[in-house]
Amino acid sequence: MKTTLLLISLLSFGCALKQETSPKHFVLSKPFVRDTTATPYLAGRRIHRFQPLFFEDMVITANSIDGMVAYNKSSGGLVWRKNIQNGVEGGATLDGSRLYFGAGDGQFYALDVQTGQTLWSASIKSEGLSKPTIDGDVVYLLSGNNVARALNKNTGQLIWLYDRQDRSNFSIRGGSQPAVDGSLVYVGFSDGYLVALSKGSGQVKWESNLNPQARRFKDVDASPVIDEDVIYVSSYDGNFYCLKKETGETIWSLKEGGYEEVAVVGKVVFLSTTDGKVLAVDKRSGKIHWSTQLEGNLVTAPTYTRGFLIVGEFSGGLVFMDPITGKVIERYTPGLGVQSKATLDLDKHEVFFMSGGANLYGIQYDWKKRSDLWPWQETSL
Repeated sequence: MKTTLLLISLLSFGCALKQETSPKHFVLSKPFVRDTTATPYLAGRRIHRFQPLFFEDMVITANSIDGMVAYNKSSGGLVWRKNIQNGVEGGATLDGSRLYFGAGDGQFYALDVQTGQTLWSASIKSEGLSKPTIDGDVVYLLSGNNVARALNKNTGQLIWLYDRQDRSNFSIRGGSQPAVDGSLVYVGFSDGYLVALSKGSGQVKWESNLNPQARRFKDVDASPVIDEDVIYVSSYDGNFYCLKKETGETIWSLKEGGYEEVAVVGKVVFLSTTDGKVLAVDKRSGKIHWSTQLEGNLVTAPTYTRGFLIVGEFSGGLVFMDPITGKVIERYTPGLGVQSKATLDLDKHEVFFMSGGANLYGIQYDWKKRSDLWPWQETSL
């Protein structure tokens, strides 16, 4: 009881919890489902990690097979399709009416988000396996061959390049989204290091080894999350770290590997691990408030909204969790797992995500009084 009360305080939600006089039931309804591939794909399975994006009345997503696609969010009708060889796996970043991303064909693209037309493209000589980051007139990105770049976001012209060689024989498929803060860019690499680079020149300011035990998979694919004067980041087969932003020195660490970025909410950090757990951790001390084991190994980055924590199981379903207790509220299983971080429309109580079968899903969620439910709504989809 003490743990629950403490965590309620730490999350600092700002409103008192109210006792409900009528029991409520969590309901998932009205699934939106679209096969995002242009043509049937019958070869081996691929990873579809693209987090859907909203722009006006569109939902935009991509698969790692043949490209990117935009649908009308209300009707489900196709708005545009961009065919790209080997698709787009790592995600994209919106900046105004432009969409930026690295693709499986070794190119980095800037698209007009309303039409899907290419504004410019630049060769990055490898797959783009992570989201880029926009800061002012510069886009920062990491390609699959461990090369970080800064490009002019209007023209694609190269500003600087940082090439970090990794001679290990084993690496996890993924990439760290650069984090920009002040004059520095923070990027994780597959050799187990988090590196702080000068935003203007790409010169190394400091580097920190996040896998000193040299375990099999050293990768730092989780995007660093900056909160005030610290950085939260994981290595895949190593630890979860809280680091000093200015120097990279360790403040505290947990023996929990991670593949995705964390969510910082109030005084709590929510973390998905590489052995299928979701944790709530005190952000200053590293104390674990709760730990919940889910299905399989990999779990997507957590998405938080008031009253819910949402994660995807790579070999299971989309899971709605209580952020205070860690208990599973509901699970929606689309088949072939959930590999993308969820995107929420808070006004409409909708959540969109990509399944392991390259399908885009959108479902509505809500608490309803049992007296308001039809008989078929008493059970999940």
